[in-house]
Amino acid sequence: MTLPQLAAAMALVLPRLHPANDVLPALHAAAVAAHVPPQLLLATCAVESGLRPRGLLCGAYGAANTPAAQSAQASRVLAVGLARCRTWAGAATYFYSGSCGSRRVPRRGVRNPLDYGARVAALALRMGAR
Repeated sequence: MTLPQLAAAMALVLPRLHPANDVLPALHAAAVAAHVPPQLLLATCAVESGLRPRGLLCGAYGAANTPAAQSAQASRVLAVGLARCRTWAGAATYFYSGSCGSRRVPRRGVRNPLDYGARVAALALRMGAR
C-alpha cells in the first residue's frame, strides 16, 4: 500500500482523525522498512492514541515521543508478532501483551488482549485486505 493509498484508506475508515502532517509519512516509512502492512501499523497507532502525537503516538514505551521513533518501534514489534503469530490479529495481540494468545492483561483499558488484537485487525482489514 502506497502512502497516498494509506491516506485515502484512513480518510474513508477513520474520517474523524486528523493527524499532524508528519504522522502518516512516518508510519508508512516505518511499516515499509519493517515489512509490516502499513494499514496494520496505522490501525495499531489509531487504537493506541487516536493518532494524536501529544501522547505516545503508537503506545511504544521506551521509544522517543516522535512520530518516526514511535512508528519504528511499533512496526518492529508488529513484525515480530507477524513472524510468531502469523495473523494480523495475532500480531496486534503480541504488540499489546507480548504473546500471540495471552488472556493476561498487562495494563488497563482492554480486558482481554485477544479483543485488542481482533479490534486492530478488523480496523486494518477495513482499510485494505492483504
